[in-house]
Amino acid sequence: ALFREVHRCLETGGLFLFDITTRANSLRYFRDWLSYEDFGDQAYVRHSYFDDTTSEQHNDFTIFQRSQRNPSLFVKTRERHVQWVVSPREIRRWVPKQLYDVLGVWDGYSFGRWSRHSERIHVLLRSRAEP
Repeated sequence: ALFREVHRCLETGGLFLFDITTRANSLRYFRDWLSYEDFGDQAYVRHSYFDDTTSEQHNDFTIFQRSQRNPSLFVKTRERHVQWVVSPREIRRWVPKQLYDVLGVWDGYSFGRWSRHSERIHVLLRSRAEP
């Protein structure tokens, strides 16, 4: 659905650049990771973990924001972000060939070849005329 909607929005020859995280990144940095940041009027705590059996990367956030009504209090909310970590080969199989040309699949932030050690992978597609 994503590829079809982006194609609908692009002119023929338009480019779609996106990146994906990788299994290597999840195992290296997010296997069981806790981080936090304080911005004064708001702060967050993030617990990240990777489920190797389902290939899901989880990021659970606890967010504190100063109350508008009572500035001496903070309001606490929670968010869960889950992403499915897939390989570049899987992404290439999902790209509708009748809608796009694949111009490149690279190691993150470079034009180097991706590998199983890559932490991010960038993909560049060019839209084709509707068949």
